[in-house]
Amino acid sequence: MDQSDLDWVAAIEPHCYPIPWSRRGLELALRHGMGFVFCDRDDAPLGYCFVQMAADEVELLNFTVAPEAQGRGVGKAALQALLNRFDGGRFAQMFLEVRVSNTPAIRLYQGAGFNEVGLRLNYYRNPDGSREDAIVMAFTFL
Repeated sequence: MDQSDLDWVAAIEPHCYPIPWSRRGLELALRHGMGFVFCDRDDAPLGYCFVQMAADEVELLNFTVAPEAQGRGVGKAALQALLNRFDGGRFAQMFLEVRVSNTPAIRLYQGAGFNEVGLRLNYYRNPDGSREDAIVMAFTFL
């Protein structure tokens, strides 16, 4: 991913999250980590993710499938490709946080081999000012 992809990413964010990342937040994530856009065979974007690496860990900061591509196996294929990218011996684990209410994402992550390792109370904020817990999940590279 590069700066030219951020217009599309910024346009998709509000359709996927109650509190979307700002354009500035997306730019910072790209500058300080890595971003990937996943596309179909015709190079049309279907989703994106941002990761950050520290020591032997990878943190999945944002994993998004565009609404029109959801329910077609795009997330499953993209997540597996992402795990394969970091499975080379350098990294021990990949971590992520997910809203406790995001059942489809939790199932996706569990299906890929992620396990629940913790809970962050009141981690996410909602548009109405309320807070929601986050499940911390980890994938261990063998």
